[in-house]
This record gives sequence, C-alpha cells and structure tokens, in this order.
Amino acid sequence: MNDPLLCIDRGNSLCKIAARQAGRLRLLQSIPGQEAERIQQAVRHHVQRLQPRAVVVSSVVPAADRQLKRSLPGSLPVYFIRHRHIRGIINTYQPAEAIGIDRLIALSRAYELSSAACVVCDFGTACTVTACDNDGRLLGGMIMPGVHTQLSSLSNRTAQLPAFTPFRPQTILARTTRDGIMSGVFHNLLAATRLALKSAGPGTRSAACFLTGGWAGLFAADLAEADPPCRHEPLLLLQGAADIFDRSFA
Repeated sequence: MNDPLLCIDRGNSLCKIAARQAGRLRLLQSIPGQEAERIQQAVRHHVQRLQPRAVVVSSVVPAADRQLKRSLPGSLPVYFIRHRHIRGIINTYQPAEAIGIDRLIALSRAYELSSAACVVCDFGTACTVTACDNDGRLLGGMIMPGVHTQLSSLSNRTAQLPAFTPFRPQTILARTTRDGIMSGVFHNLLAATRLALKSAGPGTRSAACFLTGGWAGLFAADLAEADPPCRHEPLLLLQGAADIFDRSFA
C-alpha cells in the first residue's frame, strides 16, 4: 500500500479531496465544482502539506482534468482512472464507455465489499442507481435529476417558487410552498429509488445496497428499511479510487 495517497473525486457539483494515510481514508475538503481556482489552490495546499506518493483522480468533468494536472508538481505521479482500469465488474453498458466512470468506481468498491450482487444509489447532481449481479455483471441502472438539480430547476424556471437548502420533509402533504416543493422532490427520488431496487431482478434480492453522494444523508433513514436495506457509505467512490490505484497503478 503506497501511502500517503491523495484521492480526488471531481464531480459536477462538488470536488472532494481525501487522503489515505496508514491505510485509513479521510475526507479533507469538499469544494463547489464551479470554483476551479479554489480547487487548484486546495489541491496544491494538500500536496504540499501531505507530500503524497501519488494522486489518483476520478473525474466526470474532462474539461477540468488538464487544469487539475497543471496545479500539481510535474514530478508527482497523477493517475486518472479510466474504464479500462475497472476490475471485477463486467461492463455491459451500451456503449461501454458511456457509463460514468464514477458509477463504475463506486460499484466496483461495493462489489468488493459485498462479494455478491449489489446496488449503488448515488445522490449527487444526478441521482443514479447502478446494479450488478453475483458475478459482477452490470445489470444497468437509472439516472434522474438530483435533489439540488430539481430544486434549482423549479426556482430558476418559475417566477414565485423559492430557492432554499434541501432538507428531509416531515410530511408528504405540505401546507407551505417550501415544504411542498421539498416533499415532492424528496418523495419523487425516494419512490424512484425504491422502484429501481425492486426492479433490479431476482439475482439481487439479497443484494447489498450502498448509499453515497452529497445528498445521500437525506434518504439514509428511509432506505435503511428498503428491500434490500441500504447502508450509507459517504466515501464509497473515493475508497474505490484508492483500491483501483493499488491494483492498477501502484
């Protein structure tokens, strides 16, 4: 195990930076994805402070990859995870490289943890559900606008609907506009996720289910009682990136 290792998850809404030291992964910083200069400064800061042996990156923002690499010392090995680096998952997507690398990394980590059929529900800019069977064969998944994406769409495309920070609604039928919007968005995603879990197929009935992504905490209590029950793993993707580094780059 080559530690310290700096792990970066470059998503659309957030860039997450984590460090693995002495075999333990911890989140260092989460930065809004649109703040490119701040991301570069943060990466430089953590590299100077930690002096990692390497940096491993999961990115779904190709335009930002070059900027990210320029922010690092030329002598520091930087590895961007590509589809060919995924092990354990039989990719049946059409075409194979059209599936987001973040989904495959998270699924590969979930499959490694469960050694059996598993489902990953990622609540980010998009909410995705991705499943594989006992042999690691990709069954497919679902893609939906995420919590913040839905809320932003309503506030940006209407004259009187407010913008606000997402929260877990206390009721289904609401008596205020704010509560009504949140209930609609929350229960829309909750119902769709439950449907995806139910529809994954007989081979996943005893599957392990993992929740991850920035808004997963909103749904953790409700989906802990789903079938299959889901457990919250905030660092699933970053740990998966570290695992892939060990197998493919170290």
